[in-house]
Parts: sequence; C-alpha cells; structure tokens
Amino acid sequence: MIGTTVARYKILSRLGAGGMGVVYEAEDTELGRRVALKFLPEETTKSADALERFKREARAVSALNHPHICTIHDVGMHDGVPFLVMEKISGQTLRHAIGGRPMPIDRVISLGEQIADALDAAHRAGIVHRDLKPANLFVTDRGDAKILDFGLAKMASAEASGPVTADAPTVAGEFLTEAGTTLGTVAYMSPEQARGDVVDARSDIFSLGVVLYEMATGRLPFEGANSAEFFAAILKTEPQEPSRWNSAIPAKLDELILKALEKDLSLRYQSAADLRGDLLRLRRDASSASAMSARDSTDRYEKISVKGRDSSDSRSGLWFGVGAIALAALAGLGYFATRGGTPGSPKSDSGAVAGGGALASASNAVAPEHSIAVLPFSDMSEKKDQGYLADGLAEELMGMLSRIPRLKVPARTSSFYFKDHPATIAEIGKALGVANILEGSVRKSGDALRIRVEMVRADDGYRVWSETYDRKLDDIFKTQDEIAGAVVKALEVRLLEGEMPRATPTTSQEAYSLYLQARALHYRGTHADNVTGIGHLERALELDPNFAPAWFGLADALIFDYVYFGGGSFEKVHARARSAAETALRLDPKLADAHLAMGRVLGELEWNWTAADAELRRALELDPNNFLALWVASGYALVGDRLDEALSLAERAVAVDSIGYGAYWGLGDVQLRRGSLVDAEAAYRKASGLNPASAGVHAWLGVVLLERGRPQEAVTAFEHETDDGWKQYGLALAFDALGHRSEADRALAVLENDFPDSRAWSIGSIYSCRQQPDRAFSWFDRAYRQRDGQLALIRADPCVGKIEGDTRYKALRKKLNLPE
Repeated sequence: MIGTTVARYKILSRLGAGGMGVVYEAEDTELGRRVALKFLPEETTKSADALERFKREARAVSALNHPHICTIHDVGMHDGVPFLVMEKISGQTLRHAIGGRPMPIDRVISLGEQIADALDAAHRAGIVHRDLKPANLFVTDRGDAKILDFGLAKMASAEASGPVTADAPTVAGEFLTEAGTTLGTVAYMSPEQARGDVVDARSDIFSLGVVLYEMATGRLPFEGANSAEFFAAILKTEPQEPSRWNSAIPAKLDELILKALEKDLSLRYQSAADLRGDLLRLRRDASSASAMSARDSTDRYEKISVKGRDSSDSRSGLWFGVGAIALAALAGLGYFATRGGTPGSPKSDSGAVAGGGALASASNAVAPEHSIAVLPFSDMSEKKDQGYLADGLAEELMGMLSRIPRLKVPARTSSFYFKDHPATIAEIGKALGVANILEGSVRKSGDALRIRVEMVRADDGYRVWSETYDRKLDDIFKTQDEIAGAVVKALEVRLLEGEMPRATPTTSQEAYSLYLQARALHYRGTHADNVTGIGHLERALELDPNFAPAWFGLADALIFDYVYFGGGSFEKVHARARSAAETALRLDPKLADAHLAMGRVLGELEWNWTAADAELRRALELDPNNFLALWVASGYALVGDRLDEALSLAERAVAVDSIGYGAYWGLGDVQLRRGSLVDAEAAYRKASGLNPASAGVHAWLGVVLLERGRPQEAVTAFEHETDDGWKQYGLALAFDALGHRSEADRALAVLENDFPDSRAWSIGSIYSCRQQPDRAFSWFDRAYRQRDGQLALIRADPCVGKIEGDTRYKALRKKLNLPE
C-alpha cells in the first residue's frame, strides 16, 4: 500500500497491525496533516461480524470528543475494504512504558486519572470498551494518556436514553455476543467478562484496576500459565496488596486499586467518575505532602554551610566521581543498555515513535554516503514462528557490514528500536544518521527459504537495489555472503584485499538455529531467558564444537548471568567463561567478538586491565563499529584513568548507536569522571529521556545534580529510579547532603537489609563519605569476596580523599590492579 492514495490520503508507511486492523501512516493531501489509516485485514472482510465490529468502532469513537481518546477524523471504503482515519499520535504504548518495572507513583496516579476521565466520557455516551489493557493505551510524547481501539466496544441500544448506569447493560439483545464467548485479553478481563456474562461500565473499571496494579508494581494481579489458569485466578483468587511488591505505594493507592479489583460488582467502584475523584484526591494529598517536605528541606538546607562548593563545571565538589560507579561493562545495570532491556523485565524499549523522543533528537548533519542501517527483517512464515531467524539474519548481515572500515553501520540497539517503533524511511535515516536503509523479509517452509531484501535511499525512498533469494536452508551462509556483496557493490565501497567479510558457517543447521534462538533470548535481558539461551548454546556446541560464534555467545551469556543475576559460583563461571572465550579465539582469531569475550573475562573476572585493554583494542581493529566493544573499552579506559581515550571511545559509541540510551549513559560516566558536569548532566538526561524505565540512569543523573550543588533536585531524580538498590543508595547520599540524617539512615538500612551482597560496595561508599572508615572497609571486604567486579569501582568513591590515606585503601587498590 506504500505510495498509494486512498481517497485524499497518501499512504507513507506501515505502522503496525493487530487483531482488528492494519495501520498505516498517511498524509491528508487537503489539510496537509499526518494521520493514521486503519484497514480491516483483507482475510476478514468476508466476515459479517468483523465488518460490523469495525463499523461499531467508528460509530463509538467518532461520537466521542475527549483529549484522552484517540480521535476519529473520517471513515471510508477502498477496494471493498473499510478504513478509519485517526489522529496520528507520537509516543509509546503503556505496555512499553511499563516495561515490566514499576512506574513512578505520581505517573501512575496522573495517567490513571486521565484514563478514568476518558472512560467516564465513554460510559456516559453508552460505550464500554471491553478490551482495556496497556497495549490499547498510549502515552504521548507530552506524557498524556490516550485510549485506543474501541473495536470491542458495545454501543447502547438506539432506544436507550440517558447515561449508562452501573446496573444496566450497555447493549440491547441484538448487539450481544453469543452466550459463553469472551472477547478481550484474558489477563485484563473482569470476572463477569471471564464468565461470558453481559458486561457494563464496571467491567472497564476492573480492567483499569488491573492496569493500575501493573503500572504500580510491574506485575499482574492475577497470573497463570494458560487461559484456564488466568480465568480461575480472576474468578477465585484475591490479589495481593500492590505495596507488597513496591514499598513506595501509599496505603490509599493500595485501597483504591483493590477496590477497583473487587470481584463483587456491588463493592467495586460504581463509576469511572468515582475512581477518578479518588485519584484526584490522592494526587492532591501527595502534592501537599511533597510541598511541605520541600519547604522543610529548603529550610534545613539553607542552615547547612557548604564551603568550597562550586556548581560550575569543575571536579572539585564533594560528590565528584560517584557517577563512575556506573562504569560501562564493569558493574551496574548500565550493561543492560547495550542489550536494550533491564534485568528481570522484557526488553525495555521506552522512548517515542515517529515524531518524538529518539527521532526528535536526530542530528541535522549530512549522512555519509557510505552508510547503511540494517533494520530487523519481517517474519513472513505462515505460523509467524521464525522471528529469531528473521532477527538473526538481519543481525548477522549487520555484523558482516560493520566490519568494513569505510562503512558506517548503526548498532543493533538503534536499528532494532524501529521493530517496535515504526517510522518512515526518512525519519529512520535522519535518526540514525545514514544515507541508506536495508530492509527485508524471511519466509521459511520446511527447509525452503525465501529471503527478500531491498536497499533504499533514506532521503527520498528511492529503491537502489532489491533481490529475492529462493534457497534451501543449507545455503543460508552463502546467501548472506551474496547479500553483503550486493550491498557493498550498490554502495560503491572500495575494499582492500581481504576486507570483504564472510559469513561464519557451521556444519549443522540445527546448531545455527539454536545459536540464533539463544541470542534472541539473551537480548530479552531476563534471567530465565538467558539461562534457557545458555542451554541452547550448549546443545549447539555439542552438534558443532567448531562453531566459534557460539563459543563467544556462551562466554557472553555466562558472564552476563553471573554479574547481573548471581548465577553460579565464581570459580565455575570463571573457568567456563575463560574456556569458552579461549576456544572462540583458537577457532577464529579474527572474530572480534571472541576478543571482546576474552577482554571481559580478563577485566570483569580477573581484573587484569592491561591484558583486557589489549583484547579490546584488537576487537576494535577487526570491527571498528562494534558498539559493545567501544562501550566496554571506554569503561576500561576510565578504570585506567585514561580520560581522553575514554571520551574518544564513548563519542564513537554514540556515533554508532545514536539513539541507544546506553551510549549516552556511557558518555555521561566519562564526562562526570572528567569533571565536565554540564555535559554529564546533558548526557544522562538524554539517556533517561530515551528510556525512562531504565534501571540506574536516574540514579546517575541524581549524582550529577548532587555534584552541581542541587541536592533537592537530586532527591527527585533518585525517586524516579526504577531499581531500588540504586534508588536507596542515591537517597542516602542526597539526604546526607541535605542534613536529613534520619531519612538517609532509612535508605541505608534498606541497602544493608535487602542488598547486602550486590550493593556492598555502595554501602561502603556511604560510610566512607560519613568518615567511618572501619565500617566502610568492612563492606568493601565483603564486596571483594563477591568477586563480581564491583570492587574495581572503589577508585570512584565519592569521599576518596577522606580514606585514601588509609593503608587498607592502598592494599585494596593493589589487589584490584588499579593504577596509583
């Protein structure tokens, strides 16, 4: 449909698809505005029920005019297929905003109030949504909520008059779904909807209660391995109090959410207006308490004499150096930024779709002619079960092309951002700073494989080259070589002898399939997925012990599992990871990732920084665009106090991964260590804007604000932190700076009780700031015994000047092979 004009709407790109339609971005040629066109899928046009439901959505939503409901502009037919014309919204779905982590409480309340207000308007018009869930809720770039997709809504009968009441069904008999059927997503259904009963406005209130619960805790109130278990939980199980999973939730919000989740209709909120009223009162009370606390903090802070503090761009402040605790590739959750996710959660891809967020930050510089972004390929297989193959093929091509020195190829994090955030080719090119885009699709049936690839110019969408490859699965490596060669030829890149990269084949297609599945699981960033991926890699290596990339993948996954999830003993992980890295190097000395894996073993597990640096340098000689190698090398340079080198590497990482929040996070670490506080704050704010749900990034923004003499702002930043360990560490530092010792002690107690091992270094850091060296070194010793690399960061202690004369400090630095 791209390029087609439908009525007065010129279709520009495909935005996505769902059960009730395919959505395109289009331009209204008469009004000159961007809109979204939603078509009913062609295969369902013969279904009278589907057509009726589509028309019902148009009638339902067009009857509403509310700032928190997606507006319907027009409706029409094209070649016998009906379509809706809707407002084009920039932002992200609430599902992506949650990302498996609790949201800040003020955001939960604010968004909940907006959604409740929109539901109230719909209910008064006689409309029940019946499919309220995070995927059907949108958060705009301005932070406002929008309800999408009333495709499952039921209209009140034409004979009905007045607003919808709690005890009256919203539809007449002829509009009812067949008895016993259930529509909507199971996890968010009300009990009456799960039973297949007639539903009223209170069903939406229950679904909103589920959404609020998930926003506040990062998890669902009812769980099950399948639909039957979900139904049983919704019908019979009472949910746990949300505050059990998130201690920041106030008691009144607990009560509000549980009231919305009442199974008994008579005890549930009777209207969305009542729920909105309670949310408004909760926000008012929270604002009043916050204002009183801020005034109290200001009064006390003004009494504190802070001599020598300079909020300018200097490195003389009390808090200088703390940000380096988040050093890339050593410790801290910043490593997840290179994977696109956060621990214990699905891939975190917060940010904005076309028109905002990441795209709005694009540089105006002219993209180099020899530059290309490889977008994730589409899975066109009949069962849609080859996503790992489609992603893997795109990633393999990306890796092959990135090894060409004169070719700019954005990193996986940036290119794969557009898998969940559709945008026009021009917008993608501008965001990634490339002149060309490579996109394609994969269709697998048995051992038959069809790969379609095309290269287009980013500025005008001109198709430079395209090809369809019909091959057997056994020919996949040869096909990868053909595609890479065709791209290089089309780009007219001059290669030196031996520079054309080749795919690394394996003797076993099953091993290759397991390898791709393992890497896809690894990128999800959860402990369970990573463990499953390790099993796949082990099986792949049984099938082909000479498969070098799989040995790298095993080393990478083992280190990842140990450092971030505590998987296995140090001795076992160290032995297995080193053996895997050594085997990868022996099999393929020119594999950049093999040198990267050995560098991580040497640095993060053995603290042999000199040898680790050498491996990273070799990795970058072989693959100059390898983002993870750039990011890790920058961190190692920071450990060695080679600040200019660290900055150069960090800037190269940003150039390769221009919309990856991890790149800006790493740059912020370097700028903070250099004392460039304004630049550090800008980099951390950029990172937090690209991924507000990222664990750790708000904490290090707070650290910079402390260094710049703005402790109250730092408290706010720490309060937005999604990882409780980082959050409590930052609050302890900030409240100490404000002179609020009791609040600081409470945060420190949480660290000591809940994070005695994983945050041992940070507890020692706080005690050193308090000039209590005995307690500090007790915790430093505990951290050293963990052998997980965190002690490599003690050089960045915020009060190092108060303990560096202690012989224990010098001895510790010597054990860690840190420079004097």
